[in-house]
Amino acid sequence: MSISEQAYRRIVEAVPEGIWVVDPQGRTVFSNRRMAEILGVAFESMPEQSCFGCVFPDELEDAQRHFARTLGGDRRPFDFRLRRADGSPIWVSIACMPVHDDGGATTGLLGLFSDITERKQAEAALRESEERFRNMADTAPVMIWVTGPDKAFTFVNQPWLDFTGRTMEQELGTGWAASVHPDDCARCYEAFCSAFDARRSFQLECRMRRRDGEYRSILCSGVPRFEPGGKFAGYIGSDIDVTDLQSEARFRQLAENIDEVFWMLDLEREQVIYVSPAFEKVWGCSSAALYQNRGWLAESVHAEDRDRFLEFLTRVKSEPAEESYRVVHPDGSVRWIYDRAFLVCDPAGKPYRVAGIAEDVTDHRELEEELRQAHKMEAIGRLAGGIAHDFNNLLTVIGGYSQMLFDSTRPEDPRRGKLEQVLGAANRASILTRQLLAFSRRQVIQPARIDLNHLLTNMEALLRRLIGEHIVVETALDPGLGRIQADPHQLEQVVLNLAANARDAMPNAGKLRIETSMVDAAEKESAPGSHRTVRLRISDTGCGMDERTRERAFEPFFTTKGPGRGTGLGLSTVYGIVHQNQGTIHVSSEPGQGTTFDLYFPPVPDVEAESERPASRVRKMEAAATVLVAEDEAGVRGLVRQTLEELGYTVLEATDGYKALQLVEERKGEIHLLLTDVIMPLMNGHELAKRMKSIRPQTKVLYMSGYTDDVLAFHGIAQPEIDFIQKPFTPSDLAGKVQMVLAMDRRS
Repeated sequence: MSISEQAYRRIVEAVPEGIWVVDPQGRTVFSNRRMAEILGVAFESMPEQSCFGCVFPDELEDAQRHFARTLGGDRRPFDFRLRRADGSPIWVSIACMPVHDDGGATTGLLGLFSDITERKQAEAALRESEERFRNMADTAPVMIWVTGPDKAFTFVNQPWLDFTGRTMEQELGTGWAASVHPDDCARCYEAFCSAFDARRSFQLECRMRRRDGEYRSILCSGVPRFEPGGKFAGYIGSDIDVTDLQSEARFRQLAENIDEVFWMLDLEREQVIYVSPAFEKVWGCSSAALYQNRGWLAESVHAEDRDRFLEFLTRVKSEPAEESYRVVHPDGSVRWIYDRAFLVCDPAGKPYRVAGIAEDVTDHRELEEELRQAHKMEAIGRLAGGIAHDFNNLLTVIGGYSQMLFDSTRPEDPRRGKLEQVLGAANRASILTRQLLAFSRRQVIQPARIDLNHLLTNMEALLRRLIGEHIVVETALDPGLGRIQADPHQLEQVVLNLAANARDAMPNAGKLRIETSMVDAAEKESAPGSHRTVRLRISDTGCGMDERTRERAFEPFFTTKGPGRGTGLGLSTVYGIVHQNQGTIHVSSEPGQGTTFDLYFPPVPDVEAESERPASRVRKMEAAATVLVAEDEAGVRGLVRQTLEELGYTVLEATDGYKALQLVEERKGEIHLLLTDVIMPLMNGHELAKRMKSIRPQTKVLYMSGYTDDVLAFHGIAQPEIDFIQKPFTPSDLAGKVQMVLAMDRRS
């Protein structure tokens, strides 16, 4: 193959679309590997494929028609559904053109195939959603309307059309105004536009002509709607015929059977003339005082919200308005109220009353606050995970080269102590990145069956050094404790963090107690489907926490320690680790009564413990293998190359996936291992490994990354089904992992 042909092949293989050249009978003349992936067949079998063989039988006639049209010179692209080798459908967008020989005769077709299955599924889901909304709207007992961002109506439901007796085409745009009473039309449209421009909800009353010619009183309500990205999309609203509700009996029947407070204010007397029975539940007291004392209602409003409430009462006398405020119950409890009101006009169109609906939204606001807190935690978590990734790359280089220098210096070399300090600092920085990842619940964990008692016993000496001699350490370990599945290094971090917090809470003296036990799962809902669960209890006799501090204990960056004494990451890190390892954590504390943390983990069945095999040293004579390293970070790539070459490996370097594939094509000898970063520009590690496997199926793959579990999963790397090494790693860590993966390859 000439150099130009090699370059052509690389270009063809690099494009994301499938390329398929067929003869006039539809038989394969040429294709790239992407085309084989789209069809779900081996690339080697493509010469045997026919473009009509991957068509569903009932669509064969359409396929033949498209084929003939394109052979005739029609180059219009089209969408088509193909059948993959396993029988599953795949939607593709096809752009075709005829292929001609030197004499101008048509010798076949060249097609570009793009996988649009996800787009087709999204379009189908959208159609289904729109159809579901239309069905719901058409069966609703009220009139429903929808506008676009330009105020024009884009939809009205069937009850609306039944009421007006007009067609959909007549009502869309501004056609709906034709049914509004001429005396109400200008006022209605002005109120609608005012609310529309301010992007606020509204409520108004007007008269609309029914299909029999009678004008009926309509209560119209509308709220703004937004697209998922937050872009304003228009309004959606409802119209209710309230003509019959204007009779006293019908009105009271409605008002007295709803959970919201229905109220009416007389404009001339400026006095409340009616509140529904729900007032007593929402305000927590009788409504008698409301009628007797004109100023009592304002006095029931929380002092911080009172001015805003009085302004709301002023506004509702001239325009529709809404407001949220707090009321204080006689028992001192506080409830949030969402109040909205609108003017009620007489037949001449003159306002004479204000009607409103007040709703207790305390629970809703609490949920909103929880959601805001969750979003804040998620945002901080993403930031922490990103910082940790960058640190991991830097620490791999710093720690790796420092370890090489340390190993190459003699014990008496004065530089050895300085290198020890560098390595210690790198190790502490590595622990900090694990804290950040654990806080964000994105750390790549390495779970194992753990004997919690054994882990705590091994930590006892370290704990005593950590907390000092002025604090007594007591342990009470249940000998019948079940094993748990968790990352042992993370659990050690949890115990150390809680012990350090206990130490700070007992500056003079005190007692730290660590207990383990098996408890009923019903005691804490921590192990669904299991009768028993493992509990780790860590308690102290320190200063304790008040309720406000206890509620914020696990909040990131919250600390009660003085400046420079605490980061506020300790307990949030503990919380992240426990939940990441399928556990739950609870805290109980009172000022002056100490603090107790209870951690619950589901037990795992006992199995025979695997004997730990000592890690064997990597000898140069065993390292007679070729390793292809794909890593875009130059410092990490250089460290990996030097580490492996010193062990006797032959190392090929590539800065991205495309250069790696180029090296694979150019090298004639065997490549035993692909060591690739997961996230790289142009082509990620997972895609590189897939293409590598299609070219050299015997090559083993080892992934490396400083990113987190969720990012790796997004890029197709799922733990623990793959061979993976987490950054930062030391040269010895890397050597051992490479040797292990290659050894598995020899056994296979």
